Amino acid sequence: MYRAYFKIAFFALIFTAFATAQAQEHNGDYAFDDEIESDGGKVNTKEEIDSYIDHHLKDSHDFHLFSYSDDAGVRKHVGFSLPVIVWSSEGLKFFMSSKFHHDDDGKVLVKAGDATFTKLHSKIYELDSGATAINFDADHHPTNAHRVFDMSITKSVFGLLLIGLLMLLVFGALAKQYKTKKIPTGFGRVLEPLVLYVRDEIARPNIGETKYRKFMGVFINRVFLNLDQ
Repeated sequence: MYRAYFKIAFFALIFTAFATAQAQEHNGDYAFDDEIESDGGKVNTKEEIDSYIDHHLKDSHDFHLFSYSDDAGVRKHVGFSLPVIVWSSEGLKFFMSSKFHHDDDGKVLVKAGDATFTKLHSKIYELDSGATAINFDADHHPTNAHRVFDMSITKSVFGLLLIGLLMLLVFGALAKQYKTKKIPTGFGRVLEPLVLYVRDEIARPNIGETKYRKFMGVFINRVFLNLDQ
């Protein structure tokens, strides 16, 4: 039973991560920081504070922790890069997001084999063959670049994978305890009421007594993955 649960949880996690990577509408990553550089990196008004918080909660190709201005007034970003995985006209390409140097305006070009990429509003574009800079039309849409199929490990996907790994560890330990004990110990005593709540308040009433066990993994998976939303 537990093996079937982990299989369902694993595939549900992979599906959710893939769907999130493709469906998430990304907005500017560090563009907001560039806008406030003229004020020394300060965020003063309530509207600016709310916008700054909302901006940094959005998905991105970097895991950005915080920013600050050094003594020379240069804006510094603290965080770590994530893998960029795209399917381009030259096939599958892989590189780290640090190669964009926090640029989100299409100014920095990244060469990967014979393909050239840039990042614009947190979307990866491949430049046409021979292009050395991205050009825009009157509506600021790229005219010599096209979107690529993006399979990157973004901040949201990283969070999903991290929570999924923690779920496998803690629920795996809980399953082992049930094999030898009637009542779990340690952190398992915290998890058991949550599992029972999902079983008694969600799975049984909606699926029925005969089939709810088959879908317990899916329900528990969705409940705990919501922690990353």
